[in-house]
Amino acid sequence: MKKSMLPRIRPYIDLESIFSALDRKNSGGQDSIEAFETEFAKTIGATSAYAVNQGRTAFYFALKSIGFSEGDEILVQSLICQTVIDIILELGGKPVLVDNSPKDFNMSVSDLERKFSKKTRAIVVVHMYGIPADISAIRQLARDNSCYIIEDCAHTVRSSFDEINVGNFGDLSFFSLNIDKPFSTGNGGLLVNNNPELKDELKKVVTAAPIASIDMERKEILALVLQYFMMEEESYSHFLPFQFSFEILTSSRSTYNKFENLVSRQNISGIKKFVSIVNEKLTLINLKRKILKRFASPAESNHQRMNNLRSKIGLAHLRKLPEVDKKRFEISAYYQRSFRNNQSFGIPVIPQHKKPIFLRYTIQNRSNRTVKEIIHSAAERGIELSNHNWTTPIHLLPNYQKRVLFDRNTLTNSEELAENLIHLPTHYFVDEKHRKEIVNLLSEIEAAREFRRT
Repeated sequence: MKKSMLPRIRPYIDLESIFSALDRKNSGGQDSIEAFETEFAKTIGATSAYAVNQGRTAFYFALKSIGFSEGDEILVQSLICQTVIDIILELGGKPVLVDNSPKDFNMSVSDLERKFSKKTRAIVVVHMYGIPADISAIRQLARDNSCYIIEDCAHTVRSSFDEINVGNFGDLSFFSLNIDKPFSTGNGGLLVNNNPELKDELKKVVTAAPIASIDMERKEILALVLQYFMMEEESYSHFLPFQFSFEILTSSRSTYNKFENLVSRQNISGIKKFVSIVNEKLTLINLKRKILKRFASPAESNHQRMNNLRSKIGLAHLRKLPEVDKKRFEISAYYQRSFRNNQSFGIPVIPQHKKPIFLRYTIQNRSNRTVKEIIHSAAERGIELSNHNWTTPIHLLPNYQKRVLFDRNTLTNSEELAENLIHLPTHYFVDEKHRKEIVNLLSEIEAAREFRRT
């Protein structure tokens, strides 16, 4: 009998809203796009927002709107999503790498201050795992050096700094709606402008982009449903990215039609049976590895605006966000209390003027057991822990070493963090039993007094 496994992430989805949105009788009209954009802007306290097909698209539009030119330098931390670097390079820019802070994993302000040059066009400020960066100090440095700030809010929607929601401090900010983000539309993103001087140019850039097709959005929403059920504790084995579910569905017309029919009839038992058959076949033919190797990029990589199907789902999930965030906050607070005096695992240092909503609660391993060993021990107890964001800083990745600007001697924190971070799940489906099991496992390591460093 298969042992159940709590996944490291699992998106919250509103099945009723998805069923309604996918009903072809209700799929017309563009009103939902504007409603979603308006509601999102209201949620974070901004004046307006643009809904697009991916977070990377939002960042691409942001760079285009500031008059980004070939050779311009962008300051960005080394421990970061490769997509951010790819977009900068796509537009002919030069990423200049800044170290991370061991206190909260965000950009090191002291190292940032040393990295400005006459070519600096902008700073990308990430709020890592939902912890607000030291945005006040970074804003002052940006003013002193006459450059833009672009906030990377992919890990959070409702975290705040001095009681102001993140996304309101930069000239521009972007958000991601992928499956492992605060709320999801399968794929998707949002772009917010806080600089009136950029208003016209940003609108010009965004409106020039095509709108994603309804057919593509339908496939992505169905893939989101498939991924959701594949991440149920009783059927889950290990993480597979969103593009995997997308490829499963679109691998053949008969497979797609069968699953679409199950969803249109709201046949939950049929959907679960479909998932079990998929899992069985994947085990038999080892298709997982083949598909992951073939499909390393997202299903939809063109820079497009969002259409009405995803915006309907986005609006429904956005309205559920306070409930989901409350759960994340409670779980993270439990971890914070539990590890406050634990010498084997370092917790993030968060001052009172910052209120994080953790996408995942992240600790630093200081025991004499490796991260891999700890993850294996957790898996044996039916819990998926991970270091799954970026196990290697950008400057150590061979594909980027000759394409980015960096001084390795100044990036030691990012290397140390990449080697030792462990992400604890905070998603909606983590219950009290799960979080106690996680704390008990890690507390056993602490009780053994097996310290690697102080």
